[in-house]
Amino acid sequence: FGTYSGWSSAKQTELESLNTSIRAKSGVTLVEGYNDFDDGDGGMKAEYDFGDGLHPGAAGTVRLAELVEALL
Repeated sequence: FGTYSGWSSAKQTELESLNTSIRAKSGVTLVEGYNDFDDGDGGMKAEYDFGDGLHPGAAGTVRLAELVEALL
């Protein structure tokens, strides 16, 4: 979320904590797309970005669907 102006290191820490809590819950699967979407600088890869640095565009949505399908 590096290019999203509303993002901060505190929000990143909160997100990581939430993801850890979700992973710990029995019967819950977390679809983790961070590695697929990360541009290496903390932002979203341009090919997946809607344009706001936060939401996935069409290609990003397809990639998310692929990640979900792989878990089914």
